[in-house]
Amino acid sequence: LNNECVVAITGATSGIGAALAVALAEYNVRLAICGRRKERLHTIAEEARAKGATVLELVANVSVPRQARGFVEQCIAHYGTIDVLVNNAGRGTYGSVEDTTQEMIDSMFTLNVFSLWHTTAAALPVMKRNKKGQIINIASVAGKQGFPCNSAYVAAKHAVVGFTAALRTELVDTGVEATVICPAGV
Repeated sequence: LNNECVVAITGATSGIGAALAVALAEYNVRLAICGRRKERLHTIAEEARAKGATVLELVANVSVPRQARGFVEQCIAHYGTIDVLVNNAGRGTYGSVEDTTQEMIDSMFTLNVFSLWHTTAAALPVMKRNKKGQIINIASVAGKQGFPCNSAYVAAKHAVVGFTAALRTELVDTGVEATVICPAGV
């Protein structure tokens, strides 16, 4: 990592995304961060700038396909490239299968699965052209095992793990890598 490296992070207003943005700032990388909460996003951007990073902050709800793709497209337009995409935006829900509504299921998959599909699809052409890049998908330990009363979340995070495994096979010999991270509770 250096000041030439462009790292885009979704869900950068709290948790892993915010901590990662601030930690990477110490390497003077060029960051593009997004989240839904403008004030919180600006606070994280200022913390990263104070540590030496160049930061593009974009308010975006990656649950909306146009905004998910737009975040990556704006990063590329601003910096001319993208080297690392961290698909971090996500959230959980608590409820038994019979208490989980269709809206909860739709919301869970829209944010935790479909958003990373759209951001990844937008980043891959540039990464493949450059013959380098890294897609990092933040899943969860729930992507590897089941937990009671979290079926929608567990299913969505299993989908992230499966998506990443399939993506890795598509990227063989392109110079682009795909990785999934499965942290425990944060």
